[in-house]
Amino acid sequence: MMPAPQPRKNVLMIIPDQWRYDQLGMDPSLTPNFHALMRDGVAFENHYGQMVPCAPSRASMYTGLYGITHRVVVNRSPLAEHHRTFAQHLRTVGYAPTVFGYSDTAADPTHRHPNDPALLDNDGFGLLQGLDVGCMMVGRHWAWLGELRRRGYVFDHNDDLFAADYTKPSPNGGIAGHPARYKAEDSDTAFLTDQTISWLGAQDQGWCAMLCYLRPHPPFIAPEPYNGLVDPATLAPMNRLPERLDEVNHPFMAFQLEVGRANEVHPDLKGRARDVSDTDWQSVRAAYCGLMAEVDHNIGRLIDWLKASGQYDNTLIIFTSDHGDPIGDHWLANQASWHDYQAHLPLVIRDPAPEARTYDGMKVSAFTEGVDLLPTLLDYVGIELPTELDGQSVMPFVRGETPEKWRDFVHWEYHFKSPPENPFSGPMGISEDECMLSVIRDRRYKHVFFPSLPSLLFDMVNDPGERRNLAADPAFAAIEREYLAKQLTLRILHADRRTSTTVLGRDGMVRYQNYRRS
Repeated sequence: MMPAPQPRKNVLMIIPDQWRYDQLGMDPSLTPNFHALMRDGVAFENHYGQMVPCAPSRASMYTGLYGITHRVVVNRSPLAEHHRTFAQHLRTVGYAPTVFGYSDTAADPTHRHPNDPALLDNDGFGLLQGLDVGCMMVGRHWAWLGELRRRGYVFDHNDDLFAADYTKPSPNGGIAGHPARYKAEDSDTAFLTDQTISWLGAQDQGWCAMLCYLRPHPPFIAPEPYNGLVDPATLAPMNRLPERLDEVNHPFMAFQLEVGRANEVHPDLKGRARDVSDTDWQSVRAAYCGLMAEVDHNIGRLIDWLKASGQYDNTLIIFTSDHGDPIGDHWLANQASWHDYQAHLPLVIRDPAPEARTYDGMKVSAFTEGVDLLPTLLDYVGIELPTELDGQSVMPFVRGETPEKWRDFVHWEYHFKSPPENPFSGPMGISEDECMLSVIRDRRYKHVFFPSLPSLLFDMVNDPGERRNLAADPAFAAIEREYLAKQLTLRILHADRRTSTTVLGRDGMVRYQNYRRS
């Protein structure tokens, strides 16, 4: 007699956009639900994303592959369909993974008709392979706009949704702080939470939901009371050199300081980011923290529903983000840099198994990466891990174990090509293919490699603010060579393997073959 099949476990991924790790230290009274989740689960202190901006980072999370393998290096780069996503894997064991918000990944046009809705919808971002749609917040899926109109709001265009209400004063003393034009209970964050809870209430068996909040992504305009919840005077000073004209004296940073626009984070900020006053920057940072508090409130609503419905103790909860934001650090307003604030991210996992309660509140100091999300999910639901993955399951850590041969550094990339008109090529004299940087960061050093620009080397113990570049210092020449060798080795091991892993079947069709790295 065959044993009865085990019921599927619930899986909930919560992925707010642009949530910096260092904001975990903010006042727990502002993010009580997030801190409660950390006490109920396992927090990873050294978790890093793979890429910026959104789509490249998420592609790594969804596939378990580094950017040098999946090649989604800028927003709207299509994810090649032969790269299997976590959603496709989970479908093999009966799940129907469903997204609320967006997947931020462009569909592969190779075998699609030009009029395929997957290519036309969602502002070019498409829908991740294997996902069902619960509620989308991009492209022609602006259900939130329709809901606001039904509630009596007057918005003519999607862009109006993120404009501040200037009839109400800013309580924080800076340029930011004017509230959004909608109430907190009507916000995009609240709407996505409502939609997710409604969908969960209709599920009668093990489910998988991916909730991707737009916030705290810019524009940093929060609804009341979150717009004035944080006093800018209570925030830590920004991490930057006092002399803004030559931050670490590097051509890439010098160029960024010239072209970085302040309106990337708030429409009322004009001109270059480096010219914004400290008062205005701190007011923007306060609004950012307010948006995080709003997300936290809605996470609390979701967890309260799980508890009330009896599903909290049958649901794996993963909380993470795609990348951070400088918010004025290093005189920048976008993610165009190598700094920790863009890659160091939160990761909290709550395993519902009773035996996992032994490890509630545990903090893991090992280096983990965005590519670890897919293997962790597959491990949890009992799917054998593909051999070609760049990531590893972190479930052993969650269960109090330390895996053998765990990584001792993390890696991320940033590709700053901007097709079709590339503003980076002219000013720095480099080609489109050279517009990238690669970071290796361990407990002592961070090394930043550019194909055609000088390297950077920082001592992260003695210089955590990344203010002194040691790459050209003769005293660190041997260390510089060591990390250049590590960069080369990493690319040899993880470069795009599509051609090296293709085989021709007997039917004449191309197949993709996995292989195992030693």
